[in-house]
Amino acid sequence: AALLASALYTLAPYHLLDLYLRGALPEHLAFAWLPLMLWSGSRLAQRGGTGYLLLLAGSLAALVYTHNLSALLLVPLVAAHGAVLALGRPGPGLGPKLRRLAWLVGAGLLGLALSAAYWLPALGELNEVQIRKTAEYDFHAPKIANWSSTGWNTGGTTWEENCERVIRRLGIWCIHGSGDDGKPDEIVLSSDL
Repeated sequence: AALLASALYTLAPYHLLDLYLRGALPEHLAFAWLPLMLWSGSRLAQRGGTGYLLLLAGSLAALVYTHNLSALLLVPLVAAHGAVLALGRPGPGLGPKLRRLAWLVGAGLLGLALSAAYWLPALGELNEVQIRKTAEYDFHAPKIANWSSTGWNTGGTTWEENCERVIRRLGIWCIHGSGDDGKPDEIVLSSDL
């Protein structure tokens, strides 16, 4: 079941669109941290332990460094998941539940401290940037109401055709980009991608 879930997560259409159509490599790489954060957060909420705390803190810091907007969206989800596990677990009294919650808070604070080299200067320069542009940005992904459009830049007219063309381009890239040792020598993208 875990292997199937990981395959479905990895090959989700949004992930393929993110990488091969939008070229949003940082956002695409940020998706690698979510399963690790959820797993280490759930283990930390259930068992506690320094190892899980360090793993959650490190993956949180890595997420902030990889793609800060994904961190803004995903950290509340991971925090809520951990809090539900820590507080909702049956057990005697409130003390053990609060102790597990304290482990999660500690991991979050350590993760923020590890990534402070990124977000502290960003906070200091908020008045120097146009942060509103982030909310107005068109993310180039097809809108939910328009999944059958030709707006994917693949030339397809239906959702199925667009997905097929993205996957075909992925196959072309893998075939042409692999060297003798099985590792990509260069990235080759089709001109009509």
